[in-house]
Amino acid sequence: MNYENNFPKKRRQPFASIVLYLREFLPYLICISIIIFLLNSILSIGSIKSGSMEATLRTGDIVIGNRLAYIASEPQAGDILFFHLNETTYCKRVIGVAGDKITFYDGYVYNDKQLDESAYLPEDVETNCTDTFVVPSQCLFVMGDNREQSFDSRFWDTPYISVNDVISKELFNLSVIFRNAL
Repeated sequence: MNYENNFPKKRRQPFASIVLYLREFLPYLICISIIIFLLNSILSIGSIKSGSMEATLRTGDIVIGNRLAYIASEPQAGDILFFHLNETTYCKRVIGVAGDKITFYDGYVYNDKQLDESAYLPEDVETNCTDTFVVPSQCLFVMGDNREQSFDSRFWDTPYISVNDVISKELFNLSVIFRNAL
């Protein structure tokens, strides 16, 4: 004898099904919310659009930046950063900070003394420019590592970027993982 047919069937309430649905997907929603918060507040993800930073960063590389890097400190010569200039986002290396005098002689960059750029520039790269720059307060002088192909502070109408226009400091190049894996 089948007793199941003798009892009325319970109808699910629409509200109950929504609660069950949300309970199932709540962990995913929390994870997505955390990722969005991190990307908007702490980290930045950018792709390299030109060859101006080669061979350090190649065109198409995906780079993670730290938006909080300069909360407690100031940018330093040698830092790679993302910044806004004329509604465009750039990625360049800091060469000079406020008060620095940037000069060029015999293919080398001087910041009161010859900069040691051996960590990121091949020995045969020349940096040519006939101008001298004195970096104003709250500003930076930046150049690409691919000096012969980089459109940077040496050539801009206003050669300095404001520290307020800095988005983030390069933290990690994700593309290196994939290049080394192949």
